[in-house]
Amino acid sequence: MYIDKCASNPCQNGGTCDQSSSQFKCACSPGWTGLYCQLDIQECRSNPCIEPKSRCVEELNGYTCECQKGHVGDNCQSCNDHWKEPDCSTCQPQWSGENCDVCSNAWIGVACDVCPENWAGSNCNECRNGWMGSDCDECSDKWTGDKCDKCNDGWKGIDCEVSDDGESDENKGIDPENVSLIIAGTVGGALVILITSTFVVYCKRKKRDDDEELNIDSEIKMSEKTDETEGHYNKTDL
Repeated sequence: MYIDKCASNPCQNGGTCDQSSSQFKCACSPGWTGLYCQLDIQECRSNPCIEPKSRCVEELNGYTCECQKGHVGDNCQSCNDHWKEPDCSTCQPQWSGENCDVCSNAWIGVACDVCPENWAGSNCNECRNGWMGSDCDECSDKWTGDKCDKCNDGWKGIDCEVSDDGESDENKGIDPENVSLIIAGTVGGALVILITSTFVVYCKRKKRDDDEELNIDSEIKMSEKTDETEGHYNKTDL
C-alpha cells in the first residue's frame, strides 16, 4: 500500500518535500538545514566579520556585521570615508572630528583638500612664499605688493634673495672688514696642521734612526764577543 509521507507537509520553513518509494526528503530554503529544515544555519560561526571588534548578528538566511567606527562593508572589510588605512582607527591627515567629517588644520573645500589663500605645506601649516605672520597675512622680508608677489626695490630672484648688485642674501651678512680675519684664520689653521704633521713625521723618522743605531751597536758588541771567544780557544790549543 502506497503511503504519501509528504501529505503531512513535514518540511518546515518553506522547504519542499520529495518522496521516493517509501522515503521522503526535504529540500530546504536558503538559511535552513536539518531533516525537516527545522534548523537555522548559524552563519556567524565562521566569523565572517573581518574587523576584530565588530559584532556578527544572526539573521534569517544570513547575518549582519555591526562594524566599529571607521569600518564599512558587509564584513567590515574597508575603511569608511576619510579614515586612514589599514586599521581605520584614525582620520586621514586633512580630516578630524569624532567621525572624521571635519576639515583639520587650515584645510578647506568639500573634500578638505585645498589650502586657504596664502597657506601651503603638506598640512596647510606653512605660509606661502612671500607671506608671514601667524595668519599668513603679512608680506615677508623683501616682498611687497597686494599679494606679496613682488620683490622690494633692490632685490630680485625667485625668492627675492639676490640684490641688484648680484650678491646673494647669504653673503649679505658678511662684513668686508671681517674677510681678512676669515682668510687669516683659514691660513693660520692650515699652517698649524702643516707644522703638526711635519713634527709627527720627524718624530717617527728619529725613532727609526735610533732603532737602527741601537741594532748596529748590538751587532758590533756581539761580533767583539765572538772574536774574544775564538782567541781563547786558539790559546788553549797551543
